[in-house]
Amino acid sequence: MLSVKNKVNARIMERLKTDADAPYYAKDLFFSSTNQGTPAEMPCLNIVSLGEPQTGNDLEHNSQNFIISTIELRSYDKKSITNAIKLLDLAGDVMISMRYELIMGIEDISDSSAKIAVARFRRLVGAGDTLY
Repeated sequence: MLSVKNKVNARIMERLKTDADAPYYAKDLFFSSTNQGTPAEMPCLNIVSLGEPQTGNDLEHNSQNFIISTIELRSYDKKSITNAIKLLDLAGDVMISMRYELIMGIEDISDSSAKIAVARFRRLVGAGDTLY
């Protein structure tokens, strides 16, 4: 099956934390991929695939040719919604560099335990596409 979830996660982690010119290089930034409550460690970027439905296949119906990838990003910060939005902006820039389009957000959904910003991105992905 065609899937890009793991590639998206890896690319965002590289660009925000691992690369030498990354904004969070040698700084605290945690990643999560579950929607189960507020993360214990912050700042945190939650990367969740909301689905990758098939939109096209080959003529013999043997393999997928296209999927629609929808990714939700949530950034968490203990102190400031401004910091949460800055993190989401940086992650959003990575999504746009992978040719995703912003379809919802940036929205403030803070609660009593954390400052939270959320956005959703979507992209049509074909078999053989690269995200870099």
